[in-house]
Amino acid sequence: MLQRLRIFISSTTQDLQAERDAVEQAIAGLRLETVRSEKVGSQSISPREACLIMAQQCDVYLGILGSRYGYVLREDISATEFEFNTAREAGRPILLYRKKVLEDELECRQEAFIERIGDFDTGYYIRDFTTLDVPGHLIEWVRQDIVALLAGDFRDRMPEARPRPGPRSGRRTLIASLGRAPGTVTGLCHALKATGKPVDRVLTVSTADFQVKRAVRFVRQEMEKEGVAYQDQAITALEMSSDGDVQEFKGAVHRHLMIASEDGDEVCIGIAGGRTVMGALLALVAQLEAPEGTLLYQISVPDDIFEDGQIPRFLNLPPERQREVLQPPDYHLVTVPFVHFVDGSN
Repeated sequence: MLQRLRIFISSTTQDLQAERDAVEQAIAGLRLETVRSEKVGSQSISPREACLIMAQQCDVYLGILGSRYGYVLREDISATEFEFNTAREAGRPILLYRKKVLEDELECRQEAFIERIGDFDTGYYIRDFTTLDVPGHLIEWVRQDIVALLAGDFRDRMPEARPRPGPRSGRRTLIASLGRAPGTVTGLCHALKATGKPVDRVLTVSTADFQVKRAVRFVRQEMEKEGVAYQDQAITALEMSSDGDVQEFKGAVHRHLMIASEDGDEVCIGIAGGRTVMGALLALVAQLEAPEGTLLYQISVPDDIFEDGQIPRFLNLPPERQREVLQPPDYHLVTVPFVHFVDGSN
């Protein structure tokens, strides 16, 4: 199975605990792994070696810069600067956040460190925040920045983050967007089974909308009855209403493609569920990243099935009608031509 990407939080600890907790909350919300020194536990190595390993082996380095320079090592640099240098030398993607403080609160060596890593020509862009931004705004900004990194630059700079096909498993995985109509996914599974292409696993991307969560529950129940493995990845937005939402959606699709590809599964894509923009984005990401031979499917059903399939209306249907909605006897399955796009941004 795919290991979760590791994001290393580097900063002084005593003065930035609230900020470190907020960043960890943002990372956990994306279902990624947080690495932070105070949670490593007992190890048969020195703290220096632990810092070195964490900075070298993380997938992303995330630095939080406050007023303090921190503990100085024998190289006459702070532990935080040591971790930053190690991650940079290892070629790790770097995200930096600076807490704005009064000028007389900023230690001289910390000011010099920030100037070096934020240099216009050789440094990195640093996002500023204040105490009032913690935790809410900081969580949202970190989430957006990580998603943007995963969806774009991260794949280009980290080849190991791209989907890698494993040995052919003989299984078939359906990746689909999901909105308030569970039948768009269950009906597609039913149709594929009827055409001799049953799926062994379903991976959906949904929103945080309450009614969509209900739809997820019905899909899960139906997949359990059919003996099909199921996993949903919900983005944090209620609607696809901002660039950050789009980037998070693309990142979720990317992770599903990684899982299926690394497991060696044949991939098929369902683009009927959720808002129109979700289906369009799913098709776009698939044609940029999915392996050759991937098939895209669109299922259409009669108007009465479509209308009854929308939650909350679906909840008030008798069981026999719910069954017709989840496994429609009348449908039209369309195979959408797959064109493997090449990202020419590099």
